[in-house]
Formats: sequence, C-alpha cells, structure tokens
Amino acid sequence: FVMGAGKTIEISVQNQKVIVRDYGRGIPLGKVVDVVSKMNTGGKYDTRAFKKSVGLNGVGTKAVNALSSSFRVESTRDGRSKSAEFEQGNLITEEELEETSRR
Repeated sequence: FVMGAGKTIEISVQNQKVIVRDYGRGIPLGKVVDVVSKMNTGGKYDTRAFKKSVGLNGVGTKAVNALSSSFRVESTRDGRSKSAEFEQGNLITEEELEETSRR
C-alpha cells in the first residue's frame, strides 16, 4: 500500500477482534507463514529501499501475531489463496493453496 500497490485498506473493530484488509499485491503465497512469524522476511531490507519502505519490513505483523491470542493471515494472488492461523505466535493450522475468484 505504501509503495502504491493498493488504494484501499479496510479496518473493522468488533469487541476484542480487529480485522485489517488491504488490497495490495498480497503476500507471496509460499511465504505467508514466514512473513508473519519469522524476522527478516519482510518486503525490503537493503539500506537504500528501507529508507522509503516503512511498513514493508513486516515487523508490525510479527509483533501483532506474537501478542495476539488469535491471529489469522490470508493472502490472495494470481487467482489463488493461502491462509494460516496462530495463537500467541505459534502456528496452529496452515491451509493449502486453493483457487479463488476473490481479488
């Protein structure tokens, strides 16, 4: 979103649950679990790009995952989708790739 790939971010807060959906490129489907649970797996890490890529390093999602009693991530790219669920940063379930018409 920060680099112009998306135009919309939706945020919904209901009781103790927060849902954030952006309409950017999507997390690469082979890295969905790593991007929200392992350090140094975000979008930009070289020194030049990092200066203009605040938010692309993925530290925020890792912190939210680690501190959440329940965390679900889902990515949709190229007509396919992948998701995973965590509890306090620990992987509970990981869905296989599936076809989708969702954008």
